[in-house]
Amino acid sequence: KILPEAIKRKDNYHNKNLEDKYSSATAIRLALKNKENISNQVPSFVSPFLKENLHFIDDYYPFLKYKILTEKDLTIYQTVDLRMHKLLKEKILTSLSYSELVDKLKTKNITQNKIQRMLLHILCNFTKEQALEFKEIKYIRVLGFNNIGKKYLHQIKKDVLVPIISKISKNKDKMLEFELYTSKIYALTLSNEQFINCIEKEYKNNNLKGD
Repeated sequence: KILPEAIKRKDNYHNKNLEDKYSSATAIRLALKNKENISNQVPSFVSPFLKENLHFIDDYYPFLKYKILTEKDLTIYQTVDLRMHKLLKEKILTSLSYSELVDKLKTKNITQNKIQRMLLHILCNFTKEQALEFKEIKYIRVLGFNNIGKKYLHQIKKDVLVPIISKISKNKDKMLEFELYTSKIYALTLSNEQFINCIEKEYKNNNLKGD
């Protein structure tokens, strides 16, 4: 019974400058990185979550650079063709940051978003073979819910065609294993303690059967 409603976007979502009324996520991330005040750009209840344990895509650049420099064939990764393989091998040598690499790779025909997805595929070892293997959805993983949502999810579990899960289980599913693998990569830029906590949360989230 939900009716979709399209809302026209009026701002430039790649704008790097904070605006009084609407600021892009890019501008807010950049401001956070530069330790600027963003209290006027986000809701008050969001601010506390943006004060600690922050890390940015540029923080992963050393890992990505290592991958690009040492991998013999980048075309094994999803969305990487031979032309991009050659460009990556060339541009990585003179790029000092993730943002600089993206700027050097993008063209009129290759968008920034497409390049960012491609670099993420390389960083996470997401191959074309895996993309084909994971084409069919084998489970629905719920990342968060309140008591009402928990009750609803429990009610519909028998009606959906794939399992609904809320934590990593001992069942060996390749897609689920890859999801955990990417979580470990996500946590690489955190401190050792934060890294451990991040991975433990993958296993310790309350399941749907809990009280």
